[in-house]
Amino acid sequence: MSRRIGPNDWTLGILNPDDNMIARTVTDNLFHQGLIQKNLFAVSFEPTNSFPTVNGELTFGGIDSTEFTGVLDYL
Repeated sequence: MSRRIGPNDWTLGILNPDDNMIARTVTDNLFHQGLIQKNLFAVSFEPTNSFPTVNGELTFGGIDSTEFTGVLDYL
């Protein structure tokens, strides 16, 4: 079972004994089950020096356009 959120290709070699197989990631599983609309996740955070400031979030299946201004980069 994969608990990764990156591209499926990054899972090559993690399964035992079949290390030639690619495992589905969390995001890929959510997408194929119809639980999210797009096979992507977004990360939003703002550095802070104060504790306990909550300043970040993960968004699965899309982006939260209220969390950024300007151009959005995809990797």
